[in-house]
Amino acid sequence: MKAVATFLCLSTVMVLMAGQVIALPLTAASSSLLLPKCPEATNYGFLIFARLRNPCKYLCQGYPIRFEAEDNGTPCQTKKVLLGECLNGKCVATLPPPPPAPAPAPAPAPAPAPAPAANVNAAEAAAGEPEVNDEEPAAEEEAAAAAAEESS
Repeated sequence: MKAVATFLCLSTVMVLMAGQVIALPLTAASSSLLLPKCPEATNYGFLIFARLRNPCKYLCQGYPIRFEAEDNGTPCQTKKVLLGECLNGKCVATLPPPPPAPAPAPAPAPAPAPAPAANVNAAEAAAGEPEVNDEEPAAEEEAAAAAAEESS
């Protein structure tokens, strides 16, 4: 009886090992030999702990029981990584987008042109040789005379 139980246990182990070898190739295959991704199981049963621990791997449907990595870039969240993405079957933290660059300061307004120091006659300016008019306009003379009368 002991020999029969040993034979059954060894047979079971050999069948399981053969199933694992067939299901998961040991060497990296070329892209043409890769199998398509398996469909995700709808009922995890007692294996739900594996999905909760690593959200970037899912249980495949059917036999044998196996897990497959989610696509790269799939959003994920764990206790250690609050916001992340799946990368090669692991949840990695993503950096927040950089803040927008501050708007450039507007260019300063050009300074006004300085006022001319002396009056120039329009006719002389058109002739090309402006002569400086040292006479003050009449309005300025009247204002100066009124100020002189008030002070006296």
